[in-house]
Amino acid sequence: MVFELGETTDAVVNANELQDICLAFVYPFGAIWVLADGRRPPLGDTRSMRQRGTIFQRGNTFTAVYLDPKHRDAKTGRKKPRWRAFKTKLECEAFLDVQLGAIRANKHVAPTQAVWGEIFAKFQAEFIDYKVKANAMSPATATAYTSILNKHLIPYFGEAHIQEMTPALMRKWAQGLSDLLVGGSKDEPGTPIGAKTVTNIINLMSMVCRWAKVNEFTTTNWVVDADVVRPQKIEGGLEEEDIKFLDRDEMDRLMEFCRSDSTNTTAKALIVLGLLAGLRRGEIAALQWGCIEWEVRKLRVVQAISAGILGPPKTAASKAKIDVPATLLRILQEHKEAEEARGKSTGRLAYVLQRDTVRKAGKKGDKPSMLPPGVFHPDELNDYWDEHIKEPLELKPSSTPHAMRHSYASVLLKEHRENLPYVQSQMRHASITITLDTYGHLIDTDNGNSMKKLDSFFGPKVRTGTFGTGTHGG
Repeated sequence: MVFELGETTDAVVNANELQDICLAFVYPFGAIWVLADGRRPPLGDTRSMRQRGTIFQRGNTFTAVYLDPKHRDAKTGRKKPRWRAFKTKLECEAFLDVQLGAIRANKHVAPTQAVWGEIFAKFQAEFIDYKVKANAMSPATATAYTSILNKHLIPYFGEAHIQEMTPALMRKWAQGLSDLLVGGSKDEPGTPIGAKTVTNIINLMSMVCRWAKVNEFTTTNWVVDADVVRPQKIEGGLEEEDIKFLDRDEMDRLMEFCRSDSTNTTAKALIVLGLLAGLRRGEIAALQWGCIEWEVRKLRVVQAISAGILGPPKTAASKAKIDVPATLLRILQEHKEAEEARGKSTGRLAYVLQRDTVRKAGKKGDKPSMLPPGVFHPDELNDYWDEHIKEPLELKPSSTPHAMRHSYASVLLKEHRENLPYVQSQMRHASITITLDTYGHLIDTDNGNSMKKLDSFFGPKVRTGTFGTGTHGG
């Protein structure tokens, strides 16, 4: 059987569309391809050629063919060949190397014509949505992942075929992200994004590649193979500007308010849960009285409100038990007694913070039916903070409930000089790297007493003498 294919603009498409016809003859009989210039490829054992992989040039295209051990004839059980056409020989050779390497490692995945857009859609439905329904991922995290997919991954990779991915293409994409650190995005030129945001985008693409590999859509994690570099946080850069801290004067005003005779115990409870426990606003809104262990001075964080949905905290590490000071417990006890006096429930399942007013429908995407009556939406905590705390106490415009969490960490590290592992456990970070990256600049590394302490420890064990003169005894 002889196939004659001339040079056409649709040669790659034609070659792939002829695959089924070719397979009907190539496997049992072998094929003789007539090249555009009239030459014929060498004959010989075509089966052994396919076994080790063969590249045919047809007109202005190059086609890779190899035998797939998992792709067999239903009647004979013999391995059948797989085909793929490319526009350049370099792409064809790279594809063949990957497939044959995967076969040798017993990790071969059949080539697919799918585009990355289809993979992103499947990842959204079969990974992100599944995790949220199984309470294994917070809605806020799911929303962040979806935003990255729509804003950064789909526009760049959406129409590209999976099999056309190369390490060079992945590195080119990563370089484009790095350019956004200083030049801004196309939609907002001149507005740079932070190194942390770029790292999150790269990490999500790696997660998608890993998921696609497990589900046999691809044979490799391209982010890993391309050795994509995550950018380092720039000192004094965007991340440090994004982390808002309360200054000492603001913290003093907040605690003075908590010690006052004010009857607004809800505001006091909000302050101490942020400033003395470092809780996120969604965790404050979802805190129930049964999570407070009064006798041992502990507080259990088991749930949070995110995107108007009550679910697990931000990460698995966020679900933990932390130490709390007696001051916090005293103020919460005062709040509890005030709530009981107003006729509100303070049972184990009752929420520590309960709103008095009726929630406004449609507030910032809020769905009232998805939250228990009287429970604060995290966005409403911001409004409550502005009205009852920030304005009366004349705090800075940048002061927010989340700023109390960062200030809590700063007090532990800078004022109390707590060790980093303890701060990590109190902040409930997934790794100590997050703690160090976020608050490392607060750690005082200029400690002149360190050498004096070293001397005091070893000094008595060293014979007396004059340092540097070589007159030590012994």
